[in-house]
Amino acid sequence: MTKTDFIAKVAALAKADTRVLPSLTIAQAILESAWGESGLTEKANALFGIKATKSWKGKCYSAKTKECYDGVNMVDEVAAFRAYDSWADSVADHTAFLCKYSRYKPVLAAKDYKTACRAIQAAGYATDPAYASKLIALIEKYNLNQYDGASNAPEQ
Repeated sequence: MTKTDFIAKVAALAKADTRVLPSLTIAQAILESAWGESGLTEKANALFGIKATKSWKGKCYSAKTKECYDGVNMVDEVAAFRAYDSWADSVADHTAFLCKYSRYKPVLAAKDYKTACRAIQAAGYATDPAYASKLIALIEKYNLNQYDGASNAPEQ
């Protein structure tokens, strides 16, 4: 699948729900799934690398991951991740996950992608200290904010 096809496929799913900026959803899918080519995505339809905690009642898939707990050093570990029947299920669960936890309220309230990206990092979605910067760079490189619509355009 080409990058253009990947973006179009995820964008169609992301635009179906207005609670999360589509640009954020698409950028996270790109980053977390390596453009849909990660083992987690190929074997478990998981686009976002959401860990399967004890409260998760769905399917799981164990995979190697790198985490950065001290802000500097990456650590290799194996973790259980949520698994899905389809990419649509993965995108829907990503939205449900963000809506479930109060720490993500600033992400949902964000009116522009930079605020949303910084908020999702601040809320602890990922351990990568450069997570927000990577998301913003993807959004800008591929013009993903075009999917956010006029009402969500960044203020000038």
